[in-house]
Amino acid sequence: MRKIYIYSYIRSSTTGEGNAGSVSVQANGNISFVDSSYINNYSVEGNAGSVSVQADNNVFFIDNSGIGSFTDGSGNAGSVSVQADNNVFFADSSYINNYSVEGNAGSVSVQANGNISFIDNSRISSFTRGSGNAGSVSVQANGNISFVNSFIRSDTFGEGKGGDIQIQARSISLTEGAEFLAITEGGRNAGNIQIEAKDFVTLSGFNVKGFSSGLFTDTDKEASGQGGNIPHSAP
Repeated sequence: MRKIYIYSYIRSSTTGEGNAGSVSVQANGNISFVDSSYINNYSVEGNAGSVSVQADNNVFFIDNSGIGSFTDGSGNAGSVSVQADNNVFFADSSYINNYSVEGNAGSVSVQANGNISFIDNSRISSFTRGSGNAGSVSVQANGNISFVNSFIRSDTFGEGKGGDIQIQARSISLTEGAEFLAITEGGRNAGNIQIEAKDFVTLSGFNVKGFSSGLFTDTDKEASGQGGNIPHSAP
């Protein structure tokens, strides 16, 4: 079984009008990003490419490691995908980031045949600051999804639409102040948060700052957009 350990970074970028290429890492064993390692795609005026990590066993992002696609100009951010035939694990402030300043943010997808875990202030973030739309966030597992003092956040700060957050698993738990948030601070609506669990959904506990675990869709007091919906289903 082949394993890939990454202690540095992998990047495709462009600072002009051209588009950045896609970046993909695949292994028939485990893939581990550790010690602030990252894989991303960056563009200023052109489009940022897609970024994907796919493992036949487990995927680990540990100790402030991350994956993302983003643009600081008029281009669109690319999609971000993490897939594992077994488990996906983000820990110790590790992250998935996807954002755009003027263009559209790309979609974020995390899939596992086993379990998906985000712990110790790890996060998924998708947002737009200009006229483009925030990307959707999808987290799907055949097993359990657990967020412990971690969060998913989809924001629109400008005139673009907020992205939807969709979570599907056998069971879903948010504990120790974990949050799923869809927020608008501009003129368009926040995204929806959809939760589907075959067994149960658990929301419990607080983090050290006193914030409770929960699902939140909000409109900033100076925004004209509306908050999204939170449909959910469980036995």
